[in-house]
Amino acid sequence: MEQIIQLISNVGFPIACCIFLFNQQAKLTNTLHDISTTMTLMSARLDNIEDAMTKGGAKNGKKEETK
Repeated sequence: MEQIIQLISNVGFPIACCIFLFNQQAKLTNTLHDISTTMTLMSARLDNIEDAMTKGGAKNGKKEETK
């Protein structure tokens, strides 16, 4: 019985740490996926704004300034 208790106390902590770290990695992966999705959507919206500004400037006969 003592050997079983010693085995659990020697192996139990590393197993608990592995489970905790696996859970944290899963949360991090989900967060990074959400950030990636958000950045993709923001990029598309900025492209739409840029296109609208370029087309609006051409309609008014204005030349777009570049710096």
